[in-house]
Amino acid sequence: MRRNWKPKDIDKAFFNVGLEDLQVYIGKEWQKVKGYRAVVNFDDEEVISIVTNKYHLVTNLEAYNIADHVVKVLFPGASLKDFECYNLVMSQSKGSCRMDLIIPSSKESPFGDESDPWTPFVRISNSYNRKIKLHYEIGFCRWICLNGVIFNQKGIDVSLNHSTKISKDKIIDQIRQQAIELKSVRDMWNELKRKLNILREIEMTSSMALPMFCRAFNVKIDKKTKKKKKKNELRAKAKLIKKLSEDYFKEMGNNAYAIFNVLTDYATYPDYAPNTYTTIHSNQRTVGNWADELIKKSSNNNFSMSEFIGGTAQDNAYYMESLIENENK
Repeated sequence: MRRNWKPKDIDKAFFNVGLEDLQVYIGKEWQKVKGYRAVVNFDDEEVISIVTNKYHLVTNLEAYNIADHVVKVLFPGASLKDFECYNLVMSQSKGSCRMDLIIPSSKESPFGDESDPWTPFVRISNSYNRKIKLHYEIGFCRWICLNGVIFNQKGIDVSLNHSTKISKDKIIDQIRQQAIELKSVRDMWNELKRKLNILREIEMTSSMALPMFCRAFNVKIDKKTKKKKKKNELRAKAKLIKKLSEDYFKEMGNNAYAIFNVLTDYATYPDYAPNTYTTIHSNQRTVGNWADELIKKSSNNNFSMSEFIGGTAQDNAYYMESLIENENK
């Protein structure tokens, strides 16, 4: 499966935001609320959140510019100007934001080979409502389909929710020190490559895709429900997984790497989910966790694929299949 890629307009994340004193109207006059302020989107003239006076605001633009220090540590010889925005996801309120930065293939030789190239991305997470910390993380995506995944690895974050009088230089120093402690991107890729090679060696058929999806994402189903909307959602997901499995198994053969790509595709393009700013991130991590667990358990001599999938996931897959079969009845 191939997808054309165009850089996202990252300027959409850089709206005018700041802190304003809170006031209430008491006794025919406005009075300041002590101890609290509002985080305001001045472009839309909307309040994003209410915070204490100890809250330290770091704008998305500041978070983006600070990423240059992460890039220079993890990608020797590169700088932020070498990167483009591969994905940009904000919550509806614009209170939380994730920016994925990637080196275009025209500027940097990708990891992997010509038939299956991969490239790393830097994910910047930031929020104005204390939902997520200022956070930098390295992930990888497959160039052909641009499916992303984040395996279990240490990220770079600074908790600023209750910090006061912390300078930008102090933030940068903390982030650079954490970046230095991480493995190099080359080492991260070598570890990912090892895992992908193991997945290619594990035999699987396309019939396992839906049960494995239910297992990986811990799908919970109330089979007694009469809610048409819920059944339609499950049917749509089942159709999507079956369509993806047809494409990836045809391309990659009968192995766990094909299912891995089915799951990363589902995770990276969540048309099914309204809250995508958290969905993409958590689902890409879920796929990474699934792959790590499969790789670890499959190395045991007594490994059983049916036991790994589990009866509940298999039953849920049967149910989702039945929704497709009975769609027009």
